Amino acid sequence: MKSTILISLIAALNFGLASASPSRADAEKICGDLGVMDTSNLPEGTDLSAVRLCANHPLGRKPNQHIQKRDCWYKEPVGCTDGWCWKTCGEGGSGKWCWTAAADGNGDWLKCNAASDCSAAAACGVGNCDACGCDCRDK
Repeated sequence: MKSTILISLIAALNFGLASASPSRADAEKICGDLGVMDTSNLPEGTDLSAVRLCANHPLGRKPNQHIQKRDCWYKEPVGCTDGWCWKTCGEGGSGKWCWTAAADGNGDWLKCNAASDCSAAAACGVGNCDACGCDCRDK
């Protein structure tokens, strides 16, 4: 059962919402503690097929990752951590950073092999990280 949920989660994270979206209950089972994306306040014209299923970043499930309480970052403006792109943001020197995502931050989390694969022009990922520390969301 857990492997089926994990496979579904990986598919959802990699491909966004499929044309036949899962029910809310199924989405909650797939995403678990990552939360389900809230599509009720998307900008007009957003392509719903490009919106990912789970709200928070997949590294939120990986032990010892700082996805829930972020350490501030003051060095390189972009980077690649465990295959995922991030960028610094906010006012210069603030230490704020975010994971980047396609579709104006609502789509798939951006993947990388090296920091050179990532862009400071990419959008910060939209999600529901209420416990985050040094992030780019207005609080």
